[in-house]
Amino acid sequence: KTALDSFARQAGTPFIYQGDEMRGVRSRGFRGKASPQLALEQVLRGTGFVMRVDSSGAIAVTRAGNEQTGEVRPPDGPAEARDDLSAAGADAQDGQIIVTGSRLGRTSFNSPTPVNVVGQERVQDLNITNVGDALNQLPAFRPLTSPSTNAFRAGTNIGGRRLDLRGLGTDRTLTLLDGRRNVPSGDSNTFDLNSIPSILIQRSEVVTGGASAAYGADAVAGVVNLILDTKLSGVKSELSYGISDQGDARQVYAAFAAGTGFAGGRGHVVVGGEYSDEGGTGDYSARDWSKRFHSFIPNPFFNTNPALSNGQPANVATDQVLYVLNPAGLISNTGPLQGLQFDGNGNLIPFQFGAFFNRARPSTLMAGGDPSVQDIYGFNNTPLVVPTRHMSVLGHAEYELTDTITASAEVSYAYVKGGPTAGATHSDQSGALRTLRDTAYLSPCTAAMMDAARITFLPVSRAHLELGNASYVTRNETWRAFFALKGKAFGDWRWDAYYQYGQTKGRQTGENLRIEQRWRDAVDAVFAPAGVPGIPQGTIICRTTITNPTNGCVPTNVMGPGKVNTGTVNWVMSHSWQTRKFVQHNVAANLRGTLLEGWAGPISAAVGVEYRTNSSRGDADALSRGNIFNVVVSNVLPATTQRVTEGYAEVNVPLFKDTPFGQSLEVDGAIRRTHYSMSGNATTWKLGAVYELNDEYMLRVTRSRDIRAPSPNELNPNVRLANSTLADPKYGIQYVMP
Repeated sequence: KTALDSFARQAGTPFIYQGDEMRGVRSRGFRGKASPQLALEQVLRGTGFVMRVDSSGAIAVTRAGNEQTGEVRPPDGPAEARDDLSAAGADAQDGQIIVTGSRLGRTSFNSPTPVNVVGQERVQDLNITNVGDALNQLPAFRPLTSPSTNAFRAGTNIGGRRLDLRGLGTDRTLTLLDGRRNVPSGDSNTFDLNSIPSILIQRSEVVTGGASAAYGADAVAGVVNLILDTKLSGVKSELSYGISDQGDARQVYAAFAAGTGFAGGRGHVVVGGEYSDEGGTGDYSARDWSKRFHSFIPNPFFNTNPALSNGQPANVATDQVLYVLNPAGLISNTGPLQGLQFDGNGNLIPFQFGAFFNRARPSTLMAGGDPSVQDIYGFNNTPLVVPTRHMSVLGHAEYELTDTITASAEVSYAYVKGGPTAGATHSDQSGALRTLRDTAYLSPCTAAMMDAARITFLPVSRAHLELGNASYVTRNETWRAFFALKGKAFGDWRWDAYYQYGQTKGRQTGENLRIEQRWRDAVDAVFAPAGVPGIPQGTIICRTTITNPTNGCVPTNVMGPGKVNTGTVNWVMSHSWQTRKFVQHNVAANLRGTLLEGWAGPISAAVGVEYRTNSSRGDADALSRGNIFNVVVSNVLPATTQRVTEGYAEVNVPLFKDTPFGQSLEVDGAIRRTHYSMSGNATTWKLGAVYELNDEYMLRVTRSRDIRAPSPNELNPNVRLANSTLADPKYGIQYVMP
């Protein structure tokens, strides 16, 4: 094996090992050349193996006495062989390969759609324990949802690892497990890779292009197919511990896998599991590089005319990019008192705006500025890496019922906890907090300034450190089971069919959330007039208490640092929760083989049907149902069931082979028709071609039409949109976008 591998690396012909059999990829160097073949035969002499090279250049190396007859279709690289027709794998009996992105038995090298394969060895070389983290090392992925990127997002799967191809969004990247869909892990209809033991993943096949015709909706950006090592023999385990040089990011990881045959080799069983406890890190101030607050800030003085510009680009990368907020309260919007802040006595004193702040068109950001701004209050407290803990187990068994039919079954369970992760300091930006002229806490000096300016309220921006920050935790449990049959039909035709069930139960909790109306009532404090039952005249109360003396409102002062009292904090802060349940039933069948022998090679085809139901529902606490918090973190998910019926067909036609125009030209086409019970019909298609000019050059092209099905979150009428800003560098304007 060592000598053969050494030669194969030099010849550019890697081998894979499967039991007593070795197979090499197609090597163009073997066509019509005897010396490499003789060299390999010399290497194998005396080893108990024999080698055969067919007319196409495919190599088969088997133990003496186990030689196979018929053509051996070569795999494309050491990670391409599997015994699973429905799972983009290879049948060990005839060498057929089903590559992700196509339902036909073929190699990825001559497929119109490129396939990127990440094997288990690559993950181990990177010293990465989770396959999601390993895939996010590839340039094709944008690591938007992982423990180090979604810490500040409160969602149904905090700390989850979801894949995002080409930056088009996780809901446009379809993640499969052995060619099958999975029950969603959250409202966005995506799959959390924490749910699968990474130690059992033999390789990951990535199609960075649309594949909806092959696998259905959500493959707009591409497909990631996780291939399990269902042929594992023996036992393997991993144990690791790590901690950062800053004393955080502690991680404990343990995993095991074992597999063995039974019934004289007719059956095989594999089990595996993993446990990971990732401690997370501190917030922005925990690292020197992050506490510089380096970011991009829109340049409000940019102009395409250099004579009218400040000489800086439209977006400037700089340090100390801060929100226009401080813990004392300031007036940042336009008006006669713009640029003033409160001191400890509630009087207005000058505030120094930082660079890139335009008084005429105020924004929410500035570079540097007043010393009272000590943190990036709109973004602080959130950890650089959110704490995550997960445990997953999986068992797979298969058995040859007859010489032509094999049954397999699989069951898995996963528990994933994300958090606690902190939210930013509660604040009111862009003058959202209004302080009226008759506010009881208004200092005489400030009142006089308001009278002189003839204004009736102050638009205050303030970071409310006294309220603390919110924190969130999610817990998800996922069950999955399937039963499958596969076998031979006639000739080289193969079939497979399966039923799969999946269920995810989740719960999210949020602590220290602000009840918005109570906060507004508490800030609107006045002197009690005469006649309020049980309240002496002149007592500072909430304005709403005048008409509702028993409402329990606790007034507070916000003009100056540290002014919000504990009673108000206890009255305006509360907690939330929401539950989720997702259930998926999936039935599918596939048939593939050679239609006929064409003039330039076999014309192969594949057809299949699939029916699945996706059900979702969820509840929430009473306060969240009433939408009374200042941010939406929990909501009710109405009971919904989406029924999907679809069928597909794919065909590959070789047009010519070994002609003056080139060595070969193949055309591949696929079409899928889908019916959604909630949204009607959809048709997706794919058309591709592979043109081999000679041994050195091959051209391939693919065009496809792909779709995405709506997620439970998008179908939820209880979802509220949050506003954000979009900078227009040409005109120096920031638009508010939903």
